[in-house]
Amino acid sequence: MIKSLFSKIFTAHIALILIFTLTLGLFLSHVITEYLIENKRDDLYNKGIAATRFIEATFEDKKLLNELLDGLSELSGANMFLMDKNGVICAGTEPPRRQSSDDNHNRQNHGRHHQKLLANAKIAFETNKPYSWIQKTPQNGEDPAISVVIPLESNPNIALFMRTPIQGLTKTSTAISTLLLSCLLATLLLA
Repeated sequence: MIKSLFSKIFTAHIALILIFTLTLGLFLSHVITEYLIENKRDDLYNKGIAATRFIEATFEDKKLLNELLDGLSELSGANMFLMDKNGVICAGTEPPRRQSSDDNHNRQNHGRHHQKLLANAKIAFETNKPYSWIQKTPQNGEDPAISVVIPLESNPNIALFMRTPIQGLTKTSTAISTLLLSCLLATLLLA
């Protein structure tokens, strides 16, 4: 009787610890990932606003503008390019996408990517305010990333596009999940 009562209480305690730790771990992993992504998005906004000031000052000199975009891309950790309302790239280059061996498939992916880019950019052009979106899963040959569009003040028909991958952020989240799982196993062994 005492043995079976002890085993029931022990099993209940282990189950409670397991449920609580798993729930807490999943919640913390999600909250931390969202925090890191939002923090990176805010960082891109701030860097983009500062970059537009430099871009507007050098807009007439295309060679200097391309060099500036390359340098700002390296400093910010985001690919930067200028595109107009019609989808024509004015300076810089679009971020590279994964290529498949099928050229027809590559053209279709590029077309879908460009249409999605224009659809999201349309919001920024219509409101004349920065706009951003997060792509959390790989799509059309693109890795997960944060994208930001910032229309230029001096020329609202042209916008600065910024795109940065979020794989590093998801790796951080995975590392935290692994740490929480290790803590869970240690807690179960101690219990």
